[in-house]
Amino acid sequence: MTESTTEYTSTQYTTGELAKRCGVSVRTIQYYDNRGVLVPSEVSSGGRRLYDEQDVRRLSVITFLRGLGFSISQIADLLADDQSSAYIDSLIAAQRMQLSKQIERPVTSTHARCVAQDPRAGR
Repeated sequence: MTESTTEYTSTQYTTGELAKRCGVSVRTIQYYDNRGVLVPSEVSSGGRRLYDEQDVRRLSVITFLRGLGFSISQIADLLADDQSSAYIDSLIAAQRMQLSKQIERPVTSTHARCVAQDPRAGR
């Protein structure tokens, strides 16, 4: 984290702006900062915490991993490990496959119900 003597630019976000952009609460960002998993890339001369696009991506990874049930401690360990990006990529791929299957099931069962109700629908 570095201290800035100038005001923030349009590619930097305050805590509130980052929270709004990423769909989390300000308190969540403050908590992640206190736990050391999302440290602002800069602090303005007025003491505002400023986040950049890399921080936005990091927050996206954190919220994704939280959604998979990882604890903050586990996430901190993963993000601290230089080799973890391949692991995180594999988690994302597995999640995509699972979501695709979840989407496919209702479509398949809806089609089956339509065919059962009208045999002409299966042709």
